[in-house]
Amino acid sequence: RDEWRLLSTVILAGILVRLFHDLSLPSSLFFGSYQLDSQVIHSWALDIARGAPPEAPFFRAPLYAYIIGGLYRLFGDSPWTFIILHNILGVSTSVLTYVFARELFSRTVAVGSGLIVALFPTLLFYEGELIATVFEVFIYTLSVFSMHRAVRCPNMRRIAFASVSLGLAALTRPIILPLCLLFPLGLWLTDRKRTVFFCVSRSVIHWAILVITILPVTLVNLLNGNELVLISTQ
Repeated sequence: RDEWRLLSTVILAGILVRLFHDLSLPSSLFFGSYQLDSQVIHSWALDIARGAPPEAPFFRAPLYAYIIGGLYRLFGDSPWTFIILHNILGVSTSVLTYVFARELFSRTVAVGSGLIVALFPTLLFYEGELIATVFEVFIYTLSVFSMHRAVRCPNMRRIAFASVSLGLAALTRPIILPLCLLFPLGLWLTDRKRTVFFCVSRSVIHWAILVITILPVTLVNLLNGNELVLISTQ
C-alpha cells in the first residue's frame, strides 16, 4: 500500500504540472507553429496520414513520424494530438524511472528520481513541441530498464521484451543500437556462474529478435529505395 501511495504521488505531480503547462500553451505565439525539425515531422506525418507511400530510403529514423501520422489520421492534425501523447509519455517515463530506481536503490531515491523526471522543466517544454525528444526519452528509459531486467532474469519473455524495446528505440534514433553489444557482458557480470554458452546463446536470441524488429524498415529501404540502409541515411 505504501508503495502505491508513493508511486501515486509521482503520477499525480506529473499530471498536475502538465495540466497547468498545457493550459498556458495556447497563449504562446509559437503554439501550432512548426519550424525546422518540427516542420519536417509535421509534413511527413501529414503525408503518412493521407496514405502516401514511404519515400525510401528513409533520411531519418521513421518510427516517431509514423506514430504521429497514425494519430493525425485518427484524431486530426491539431497540436493537441501530439501534446496529449507527449503528456502520457512524460508521466509514463516518470513511472518507469520510479520503478527502475526502486529496483536498484531505495524508496527515497525512487520517489526523488520519479519526481525529478515528472517535474523537469526541459522535458516539460519539449512536450509542447513536435519533435521526438519526449518519445526518445521514454523509449530509451524503457529499453535500458527492460535490458536490466532481462540480464538479471534472462527468460524468453524478458529477453524478447528487451529486444523489441531496443529495436523500437533504434527506429527512433539508431545511435542506441550499440547497447545490444553489452548484453552478453551484462549477463556475465550479473551472475558470473553463468557459462559462456549460456551468455552467448541468450545474446544470439536477443540479437535475432532485435534484427526482426528492425527488418521491416530495412526491407522498405531496400525494396522501395534500392539501397541497403539499415534504418536511415541520417
